[in-house]
Amino acid sequence: FSFYFLKTDNFMNTQDKHLDKKFLAYHYQGKVSEIKKGFTTFLSNIPEDIDEIMESLNHDNITKAKDKIQQVIPMFLSIGLPLLSVQLQTIEVYLNYANISKSKILMNIFIQELADYIPVIKDEYRRLIEGSIYQRSHTMELELV
Repeated sequence: FSFYFLKTDNFMNTQDKHLDKKFLAYHYQGKVSEIKKGFTTFLSNIPEDIDEIMESLNHDNITKAKDKIQQVIPMFLSIGLPLLSVQLQTIEVYLNYANISKSKILMNIFIQELADYIPVIKDEYRRLIEGSIYQRSHTMELELV
């Protein structure tokens, strides 16, 4: 969990952070057990995965960093964070051009951004476990609250 400590208080306001619940509702089509699985996988794996990406970048191992980024992008989509997945894709583009220094800078910014999202992710996961994350809409479809 080393990336938690890279957070700066003035980087982003966590009150502005939210998950894309419409994306989650559409992606999982109301399957709460699948959403829970996505959150569980994310919360248990992402700290180690992010550390592995940074270690690869610090050792100038572009191939390993790109491979790991490609593995984790779907995890961000699985919890309703397409914005962060796009940021990882941007880092991957810089790696495609072997721009390791820019990739490191962007990865550090990404880590700060992710650290700001962690409380939001944990809160949404708690709400999901408690069963308070879904409600019936007027169209009788399940949607995230």
